[in-house]
Amino acid sequence: MNLQHTIKKILKEESNKKDNFNTFLQKVVDNNGYIEASKILGISITDIFKYTKSPIDFEMASIVLYDNMSNGSLPSKYQEFNINTNKYDGVTRWVGNISDGFSTKWKEEVTIMATPFWEGRQITPVELESFVLYKNDSPVLTIEGEGEYYRAIIKKTEFRNIDELFNWYINVYLPEVYFLVTKKLLPKIYEDAKSTYPFLK
Repeated sequence: MNLQHTIKKILKEESNKKDNFNTFLQKVVDNNGYIEASKILGISITDIFKYTKSPIDFEMASIVLYDNMSNGSLPSKYQEFNINTNKYDGVTRWVGNISDGFSTKWKEEVTIMATPFWEGRQITPVELESFVLYKNDSPVLTIEGEGEYYRAIIKKTEFRNIDELFNWYINVYLPEVYFLVTKKLLPKIYEDAKSTYPFLK
């Protein structure tokens, strides 16, 4: 409580001196780390990075992106895909309803796992979770990923500040995941499905 009282006092007395607060905030981070500093100060990790303008590594990027995807601060739709984050397993899923690989009378639902810097790692895995083919709203084929349909983004793992991280999400993550899904994973799924199930040819 004493620390929170001090913070409020600083914000009140130094409202016109942002640098003083940012310096204080950075000291709390240096002594406790970002996660603990967020708990101690009662402000989000995102706000800490905004105030301090600190660089962000891939481990913290995974946390910041997840928080901002969950609260709607970052786009949750790209082309024909909806992007959802699951608080229970921490996975980001792209779910799309399309009709590209087979007859236009048939519909496809594809679910892709594409969590930025999954589990604080340096890569962003892009992997099929499930592919379901529908005819007249009834499923006629289901393909589970099981590791057979997988790609990854490994283009950038360090960011100068939070703005650069958000730019990466919009200008690299979104289009790159879409490219890998539509140009790499789905064509292979179509090929495998047609070779395994003759009725699809």
